[in-house]
Amino acid sequence: MGLADKEFPMLKSAGSDKSIALKGNAKIAFLSQEEKINLSSLINIDFKKKGTTIGVGYIFRTQKIFFTINGKEIYQMKLPECLMNIKKLYPTITLTGLKDRIQVNFGQGKTQFRFDLA
Repeated sequence: MGLADKEFPMLKSAGSDKSIALKGNAKIAFLSQEEKINLSSLINIDFKKKGTTIGVGYIFRTQKIFFTINGKEIYQMKLPECLMNIKKLYPTITLTGLKDRIQVNFGQGKTQFRFDLA
């Protein structure tokens, strides 16, 4: 799950080309460099466990991207230089198996997206 350019190819994996993503192996990938940031020592969670909520956000003022798991921020970083020239970033999700299922919420559902960065 991550953010990508509007022209991001539908059949590409988030974290490749013009995108950044938190992968299911607890690594943040961008421009296909999956080993770039490894969070596995910081978090111990089964991404495929039912009810796990993964979030991503972008703070325009500071140009920082952040990732959350179950409502708790786990990592924040400056948007990589290679993605700075992208004018708009869009939510991006990659499913890797035929039985993978997701539920998305942009604040319209019963459980609203809420966070506190202060």
